[in-house]
Amino acid sequence: LLASEVFTFGEGFASQNPVDLNRGEKGLSGNDRRHAGSMNVLWDVPFFKKQEGFTGHLLGGWQLNSNYRYNTGEPATLYQSHQATTLCDPTSTASTTIDTCRPLLTNAAAPFTTVGRIASITGGSANVVNIANCTGTPGGATCPFVPMNSVHFLVANTLSAQFFGSPFARMVPRNTERGDYISNANLSMFKNTKVTERLTMQFQATAYNFMNREFLGVQDTKVTNVSSSPSSNTFGTNLFNASGDGSPNVVQSGLGRRRLEFTMKFIF
Repeated sequence: LLASEVFTFGEGFASQNPVDLNRGEKGLSGNDRRHAGSMNVLWDVPFFKKQEGFTGHLLGGWQLNSNYRYNTGEPATLYQSHQATTLCDPTSTASTTIDTCRPLLTNAAAPFTTVGRIASITGGSANVVNIANCTGTPGGATCPFVPMNSVHFLVANTLSAQFFGSPFARMVPRNTERGDYISNANLSMFKNTKVTERLTMQFQATAYNFMNREFLGVQDTKVTNVSSSPSSNTFGTNLFNASGDGSPNVVQSGLGRRRLEFTMKFIF
């Protein structure tokens, strides 16, 4: 069993409920790759191995190689930007941009990328705004109140803690999301041509990621990255990080776009 720490995998800076770690912090490790597999194939073409005559040199000495790998996507934790009224890190000790609180789950049936915020409480009722459609004063024409069950998540703040009676009520656990899976195949072809008894000319043609499947990595898990401007709305998408989580070496990992490589060498 592999455990992960919070900084490497972005799982949050602190436990959400220090008196109930089992409910809020028990979850998948950031190392979890539930399904993983690989396959290698090599076919040494058996015809014309002696390479006698022109036909033998042309049709003999061929070899085909292929490898394939599959991995389940990386677990990911939802988080929110630092809120002025946060309960989890009011002095911005951990970060001035990332909140140590995680968002609240309100309605799992609502669209995943709908995020609300309690703007005020009136007579025991919460006045919620959809932060993607809020450009003015809450309750106004450009920032109307919406039913709480119309949003999937709520930003955790002092008003949500007041309304639900606890700062930890409905807070999402660690690593509830999954990044893109890896499905990658490489293909290569060798042609060995005997020039003399001791000298062989080898031609190689290799196609990395020959199916040209783009690996999208981990989606944006910052719920407050929803905006009234479509070009700024990245939560739940891979638009901010099309090369995957971090900056993988596409030559070493083979996860970049299809890449063709041709080489010639002499073996003696």
